[in-house]
Parts: sequence; structure tokens; C-alpha cells
Amino acid sequence: MKHKLLALAVLAASYSFSASASPNKPVSPLSGYKCLTLNATDAQMMDPNFSIPFRQNPSDQSPVVAPATTLVPVNTAVEPVNG
Repeated sequence: MKHKLLALAVLAASYSFSASASPNKPVSPLSGYKCLTLNATDAQMMDPNFSIPFRQNPSDQSPVVAPATTLVPVNTAVEPVNG
């Protein structure tokens, strides 16, 4: 009985691992968006404590919404406001 339970647990673990291990692959470009990269040095990119603030508006006084990644999808159909 122990061996059957162990085999069942291993089978379940391998199934869930293989089901979640499939990589995401780009299918086609997203219309109206362009990927831009932020200007960060190699040293900054390697520093785990470095973060680029993603602000609510393009202003130094605007609240930080979240840390930004260095690759940012930008909606090109929207007219820029305040830069």
C-alpha cells in the first residue's frame, strides 16, 4: 500500500510539473503596442535592490505605482500627455 501511494504521489507531482512547465511562446505582435527598454546600466541591472519607479504620471512628484521592468509595453495609439 505504501508503494502504491508513493507511486501515485510521484505520478501526480510529475504530471503537475509537466503541465505547468510549458513555456509561454509569443504568437504574434500585439497591435497598437511597442516594447521599449528603459535606460539602466549593466551594474544597475545586476543589482537586486535596484528598481525603476513606475509613476502614475510623468512627474517626479507623481506617486509610484509599482517598480517597472526594463522592458515596457507602450500603447502607441494613445497621444502622449505631459511628455
